[in-house]
Amino acid sequence: MAALVTAERLSFAYGGGQRTRRRPLGPLALDRIDVAIEAGSSVGIVGGSGSGKSTLVRVLCGLLPAADGEVRFAGRDLGGWLAEDPAGFRRANQLVFQSPASAFDPRMRIGRSLREPVKAIERRTATDAELADWLAGVGLGPEVLARYPHQLSGGQLQRIAIARALSLHPRVLYADEPTSSLDVSVQAQVLNLLMARRDADTSLVLVSHDLAVVAHVCEQLIVMEDGRVVEAGSAERILADPASEAARRLIAAADAVSLA
Repeated sequence: MAALVTAERLSFAYGGGQRTRRRPLGPLALDRIDVAIEAGSSVGIVGGSGSGKSTLVRVLCGLLPAADGEVRFAGRDLGGWLAEDPAGFRRANQLVFQSPASAFDPRMRIGRSLREPVKAIERRTATDAELADWLAGVGLGPEVLARYPHQLSGGQLQRIAIARALSLHPRVLYADEPTSSLDVSVQAQVLNLLMARRDADTSLVLVSHDLAVVAHVCEQLIVMEDGRVVEAGSAERILADPASEAARRLIAAADAVSLA
């Protein structure tokens, strides 16, 4: 299967700008990373706090500029695509954030929030029937459209965030720690929803520090530590025979939680 997203020798430094001959990069948050995400795949990016996993996702989906190296999406240079067709790139790449409450304008009713991506990118107004269909797909009814974010639970808001991201039929759906702020009873529901609702040709990239969460839904794993990829491959292989110390620590932590 062809790679949809690729990064080669990717580096990023907060406050470091772009690498030039006169100005080297500062301390690296990402250090010469190579990754490939296949079309239609489910990939988990795992690592401890500060490993660079969330930064990597933000560079891959164009929210942060690469300081060095190359990122390509569907064979095209990411920076060039963003400059030439930002709406097209945003349609193809959607991100579900960690905190569902912060993803919504507290002054805006849910119905208006749901309409925003289609209005901004496709320059049209989504119909009431479309809104109802999107909500039904995440197990919610149209009664939430008139509510404000503070009137809904975290689990409901995260479901709506997923529905909003999928309304554009993206080619890649990035989810950055989408269950970390939710109750344990709701986490599995949201994870199952991510897998059930993505189209067959939509790649899912799930970021988490919790290997058990990622292994629940992902076929491939990318293990990060100190801004580098230390291991990558099938989830089955890494769980059975981890090659890196970072993966072994994550597995041990997941086992300890399951035994608690």
